[in-house]
Amino acid sequence: MFSNDVCLHRGFGLPNIEQYQDYRFYESRRHVYQDMIGDDNEVAAVLLCEAGIFPKKECFEPERTVSVSEFMNCVLKLEGLAVRDLPAEETVSLFELNGWLPEGMGEKAQMPLIREDMAEIIHEVLPEIDGIEQYELLMSDFEKISPSRQSSALFAAASGVMEIDRCFDPMRPVGRGEAAGALFRLKHPGSRVVPPFDLGEVYRENPGQSSYAVKTRMTPNPSGVLLGTWSRYNHQDVTFKHFGKRPVDRVDFYKWVLLEKEKGVYTIPNFFNDLKAHRHANTIITGIDLTANLQWNERFDRSNIPDFYEQDIENPETRQAAKDCLYAFVTEMMKAVRGDIILAIDYELDWQQMFERNTDDTCRRMPIFADWYVEACQTARRAAADAGAAGRLKLIVIYNNMCDVIKLGTLYNEWRMKCAAISDYVGIDSYDRYWLDRTNPALTLSNMRYLINNYSGGKPVMMVENGTPGDDEPDPFTGMNGRERQRQYYSKLFRAFRFELLPGGFLNNNLSAYLFWDLIDIKGNPSVHGVIDDEGIEKPAAAEIRKGFQAIEKQRQFCPSLWQETVAFKNGISFAVESGSEYDCLEIVTKENHTGKTLYIELAEPASVLLEQNGEGCFVSGEEKMCHEIPLEGNALGLHVYRLFFGAGKVPFENAVVSFKIL
Repeated sequence: MFSNDVCLHRGFGLPNIEQYQDYRFYESRRHVYQDMIGDDNEVAAVLLCEAGIFPKKECFEPERTVSVSEFMNCVLKLEGLAVRDLPAEETVSLFELNGWLPEGMGEKAQMPLIREDMAEIIHEVLPEIDGIEQYELLMSDFEKISPSRQSSALFAAASGVMEIDRCFDPMRPVGRGEAAGALFRLKHPGSRVVPPFDLGEVYRENPGQSSYAVKTRMTPNPSGVLLGTWSRYNHQDVTFKHFGKRPVDRVDFYKWVLLEKEKGVYTIPNFFNDLKAHRHANTIITGIDLTANLQWNERFDRSNIPDFYEQDIENPETRQAAKDCLYAFVTEMMKAVRGDIILAIDYELDWQQMFERNTDDTCRRMPIFADWYVEACQTARRAAADAGAAGRLKLIVIYNNMCDVIKLGTLYNEWRMKCAAISDYVGIDSYDRYWLDRTNPALTLSNMRYLINNYSGGKPVMMVENGTPGDDEPDPFTGMNGRERQRQYYSKLFRAFRFELLPGGFLNNNLSAYLFWDLIDIKGNPSVHGVIDDEGIEKPAAAEIRKGFQAIEKQRQFCPSLWQETVAFKNGISFAVESGSEYDCLEIVTKENHTGKTLYIELAEPASVLLEQNGEGCFVSGEEKMCHEIPLEGNALGLHVYRLFFGAGKVPFENAVVSFKIL
């Protein structure tokens, strides 16, 4: 039977070892519908095709209307009750035999399927769920739905099998593309759409209102994917404006040589960038580099080991000094920002330590580094515990692109497994080097697959750095403008993600975060990897990333946070924030047009606030203060969902709303 249960597990089904293989090999085995490439329903159509639900043809014809019996026949195939296309009368009989046939649907078997009839079929084959009445708010044309189909329309929206955008459009015929999307979500509950709000008992106790204000408790989704960027140290306000609230942000790079300028004396930073990221409701990924030096990597401008120590982490004095500095740094960091930090020690270790080269020296140094890394992690955890933040510091080891030594497999790289074992996360930095087609992310995908399947050890994986330049120079091989090349790169990358995150894909239950590199170009800086130019204008890639983020985050298995509890909002109500994916937020669901109005909110303690309207960032105040005045946007499109998030430099924190009003 079809189910509403979503698999929220992570890290299983990994092969013991896998040879390095170009991702294009795996991709070539996947069927392609030429008229569906990049379509919102492409993944559903292709995977249903490979499951035998749709035929393998060159084109899918996504706009061609589906008949009632064709849709029901596909439902039977999904449940293994039919293995071929059946005549309409036989399909109706099997549906009736299983108790799924809605009243009057048999007579319409050969007619075009309309949306309200599709909703009725979905309602028949799935178990009942609670709280569906509230989604009448989503449908401006609810009264146009046939009375006998209204509960089914609400059910289809609440279950996430059908996606609703302001209206239900009950009489519109369903095309093959839309039908494929609904059928796939019907079979795979993890791919079902997360409704834009959940008012819970508040709606049930107060039905028919035009506005609702609630406090919602969000908890981390065990199988969720945290999507973010490197906000160029402290441009989190730009990130929020263009990409909405991000649960995670890569923040800073600290170096031992700058922390200990005089032997035994530490210059502890003020952690400005880390504090700002917390004020923007992000979990922090930050890094400290201790061991990279000019003897190991001549490409550095200067060593990260202070010059009054021997430039070798094997030296006992250097090693102890590095641990002493790390202990002091972590202790002060945990005091300054309190917690909710993911720390990379000796970040980008393959590049930093020159493990990219297949040399005897590299092979000798890899196990030396692993022994040091284990000691460093133990030191960092001890410092966090002594600062009263045991368990709040998480550690990540970051790998880079492939080298010949890594491709030899785990038997030659036990040191890498040792690093993964002591870390909380495995991170990957990867950039593509396909010189003939720089729009193709195949190299990054090849590296991700190999590192996950061989070296993650089942730990959750974060892609913490990835991107391609978006400059104005033409590509030397294709003549393509750099901005268009960047757009195509991200479009193809997220297309691959949508396939590989699903059951059977190598990212499924393994990828816990993806951060693109980077957010914004800076004047005078030669790097042009940003998706926003130095004038603050979006490049075409920004829209592709936003679309990719939305496609992932709207699915129940991959959304970063899950609704846990909703209560009616009132003055004096308390709220708490634990991390970028565990927090209380204030939600306003309204049919009223608030254009030109202002939201006034007073807090018991200073905090920053961020406001999203319909999933898009529209206001951010990174300043911690008690009183905020927030201009509201609106339009005549009907329902609006405002979501107010809170931040503070020190996380976790608790606070309360003293008063709240809209004027």
